[in-house]
Amino acid sequence: MNIEALLAQVAGPPSPSPAPDSSGGAVPAAAPMPLAPGEVSIATFCGFGPHGEFLISFDGGSTRQAVVSAVGLQAADAGRAVVVAPLPGYSEQLAVLARVQAHAPPPAADLKLDGKRVVLHAERDIEIRCGEASIVLTRAGKVLIKGEYVLTRSRGANRIKGAHVDIN
Repeated sequence: MNIEALLAQVAGPPSPSPAPDSSGGAVPAAAPMPLAPGEVSIATFCGFGPHGEFLISFDGGSTRQAVVSAVGLQAADAGRAVVVAPLPGYSEQLAVLARVQAHAPPPAADLKLDGKRVVLHAERDIEIRCGEASIVLTRAGKVLIKGEYVLTRSRGANRIKGAHVDIN
């Protein structure tokens, strides 16, 4: 598929009249932001149009235009700043290149490997799961082991210690 067909499929043909957006309102037709090849600009991601097209605005949202995106944007990204540039050979068609971020997102978990030990740290819980079996470590200090069959083996003593031990 050539780029023109792809752009027509993704963004649709330019329309001089307003088209309804996903919220039922109208998306005012916008004159494309004039950017020279190789130039970039900052715009606001406004959400999605009625056919799933990405909508951006250079004026805070009152005038929107459909663009293509190289970034996986979601509805939750509406209102975020994005970096846009014209597609090579198609100065009228803009593409979202990146989301603007003030700082890196926090890591999902901290993992340290030193060859002798593995340390996995999480803010709330660590869960290891396979089928119906699981081991959960909680922030409160609980260790939960669940499974259809649980076996413990030891060459030495197999001890259960606790303030209160319930068996069956």
